[in-house]
Amino acid sequence: MRQTRRNILAISLLFIVIILTGCVASSLDQAKRQYEMALLAEYPLPYYKAALEELDAVLSRDPNNYQAYAIKGIIYRNLQDFEQASKNLDIAKQGTFGARELWVPTLVNLTYGDIFHGRASEAARSGDWTQAKSYQETSIEFFNNVITSSFQNMDVASTGDPYGASMRSLYVSAQIRWAAP
Repeated sequence: MRQTRRNILAISLLFIVIILTGCVASSLDQAKRQYEMALLAEYPLPYYKAALEELDAVLSRDPNNYQAYAIKGIIYRNLQDFEQASKNLDIAKQGTFGARELWVPTLVNLTYGDIFHGRASEAARSGDWTQAKSYQETSIEFFNNVITSSFQNMDVASTGDPYGASMRSLYVSAQIRWAAP
């Protein structure tokens, strides 16, 4: 069961990364490839590090590349560095996104939901049930925001951006996470 959940998470994150292309082409494309390899690797850390280096190169040329910050947030979330994940996702949220890029803030909320779900699990393992409940409630709020936003914008955002996650896929991902124990 646990392995199945990990496989589903890896596949959904792989799908999201595959569609996160564009921006500063060569470095962002290379970061995406490194991230994809990390998801498939038995020892993903070198690939995550390479992807982060590429993303830093993208951001040194274009500090307003909010998609790069979103990808960094996802990578740090996968590394369970929730502080760095939150820092990068907070920056990604500052971007202005038209209808074609509406998936970026929605993906940020989905990743925040994952972060708080992870924190809830850690708190539960340590026996801090009050904190676990608080984190889980926050996680569910983020997943509900993703469900609402993606459902309201399903047709608009699903058709316009060849590089972005479809709102339908984000809707399904949030539904699955919301329902997960």
